[in-house]
Amino acid sequence: MNTLVSVLIPVYNTERMVAACLESIIGQTYKNLEIIIVNDCTQDNAMDIVKSFADIDPRIKIINHDRNLGLMMTRKTGYQNASGEYIVFVDSDDTLPKNSIEKRLNFIKDHNCDFATTGTSFIWQSENRTRHCLPEKEGVFSRHEIYEMLINETLTHSLCTAIFPSKIFKGQQYKTLPGHIMGEDILLFYQILDRCNKIGVMRTSVYNYIQRDNSSTNAKITEKTLRELVICWNTQYYYLHKNNFSDTCIFRRILPEIVYLYYNQSTPEIYNDLSAEIKKGFKLRYLFKCLSPKQALTFIILDKTVVMSRLLRWLFAKFR
Repeated sequence: MNTLVSVLIPVYNTERMVAACLESIIGQTYKNLEIIIVNDCTQDNAMDIVKSFADIDPRIKIINHDRNLGLMMTRKTGYQNASGEYIVFVDSDDTLPKNSIEKRLNFIKDHNCDFATTGTSFIWQSENRTRHCLPEKEGVFSRHEIYEMLINETLTHSLCTAIFPSKIFKGQQYKTLPGHIMGEDILLFYQILDRCNKIGVMRTSVYNYIQRDNSSTNAKITEKTLRELVICWNTQYYYLHKNNFSDTCIFRRILPEIVYLYYNQSTPEIYNDLSAEIKKGFKLRYLFKCLSPKQALTFIILDKTVVMSRLLRWLFAKFR
């Protein structure tokens, strides 16, 4: 099999893990790889480590940003410069099992998919603990079926567990936000999925998410990351609604997370940025359909603004 696969690796402040990441890619059973490292102006010694690998492996290609642009833009730099027929994303603080790329490539070719996705393993090295998260089903599915899996959380929207034909990215203007770090996979995954009709799913783990307290996945929620999450929720609603999912179905997926963060953060005014469509989810009929009774009652009791606005509307309707 002579197919060239481009492996895209953004690098930013990952000197502690980048060597393990590169070792896992160089050691893949599938060898015809183009390994593209995009340096997003890392502030540590990660690129010194990368260059030491590049000195002994000619498959490694380094691209340097002249300023920090964030993960979404860094991945875009990678796929815009990829020469391979297929593309695999890897974060520089994670690793791949030895046959990860070979498994993905064989599957997508055997099933002639628009793209294919898989399961993953979460690894806590300090605790010597691993949790495998696998899709519920394996096979080839329609776009609508994949959306259903995403809603039911039986499939992940991770870019790193997938393999994409590079033609998916050619000539496409995917919405890409500089500096966006929270939920960035959602934004690109949903845009790609919207252009595909035949998606493969492998019920196996081909990616190791290394869990650390300082990773972007585990980062403390700030005002900036909350605003980024709002963009993600708006994106999810837009594409699910576009594909004929009911509001009740959509709100069952996103409303619990919105309500949880609403009451665990000090800046609820950020939720003014939610789309008008999502704000419909705060109506009583959706709260009790899409949340547990405890969640719904907590929201109604604690959100004085919601309570007062509903009371005033009721009084106005009653006595006008």
